[in-house]
Amino acid sequence: MLREMARTVVIVMVCAAAYAGEEKPLAPEKEFMVPKFKGDFPSVFDDVMYDEAAKKLIVANSVGMGEFPVKDGDIVFAPPGFTAACPNCDMRGFVKTKDVPMTALLWKRLVISISKPDRTTADYTVPGVITVPTGISHDGECYLVADRATNTVFRLKLDNVRKVCIVVSKVVCEREVVQAAGVQTVGVEAVTFYDGRMWTTDGEMLFEHGKGGKVEAKWKLGVKVSGIAFGEGKLWATGLGGRKMYRFANPDPSPDAAAPEKDNPVVLVMPSTRKQFYETKPIRCGIIGGGSG
Repeated sequence: MLREMARTVVIVMVCAAAYAGEEKPLAPEKEFMVPKFKGDFPSVFDDVMYDEAAKKLIVANSVGMGEFPVKDGDIVFAPPGFTAACPNCDMRGFVKTKDVPMTALLWKRLVISISKPDRTTADYTVPGVITVPTGISHDGECYLVADRATNTVFRLKLDNVRKVCIVVSKVVCEREVVQAAGVQTVGVEAVTFYDGRMWTTDGEMLFEHGKGGKVEAKWKLGVKVSGIAFGEGKLWATGLGGRKMYRFANPDPSPDAAAPEKDNPVVLVMPSTRKQFYETKPIRCGIIGGGSG
């Protein structure tokens, strides 16, 4: 899509000081091609999550979504796998856990939309600093929303009275961009939370984050991706700007990485030799103002 086309420019990032370890290779174990579905049913997806209860991958793009079961390590595109067209849904990603109801990130409306038992939704407006959301996850206490424009993952709690999201903490990592042609914004492509750790990708690298958002390990993926999710002991990814999906071996977590400290600045997107800016409030996450949201 447009993000893939924009990568024709020359990009220079200075990203070394926050991580001293070696970059490890992580090539796909298997590549899948999403079928071309009839009519306006989508075949190209921007983000992916794994539904543990249903044992399936849920994928999204701005005009639709899909649900593909995982069986014996393969993605099942044929029924019961399916896609659904939804031209006005503007979905950029989903998150769902045993404690978090199905939640969609709607990038045009800039809201987090939470499904309710009565089949309605509760919508919470994300902060204005988020302008190009590229992924959503949850760390057990707060929503994590990636913003590609600022190369930042924001940790958000919900205000159930005003129906807005409040920034609890963030880490912004400056980057240096050289543009050869066109207009380019560079930043995080996706975020997920797995095994007590946050994981991000810039489309080509996979980053494992530990306490305070510090990058503890990184892998060169060998392919360009737009979304990442862990499930069935594997890492799954949607291809950047195409119909491909990938299965990777589960990367070995760093022994030094641990769950981010909940009230510390968290969510470092990429390591950098440049100055890092922290904005933190000493508050815990959760829905405030009463009600179920």
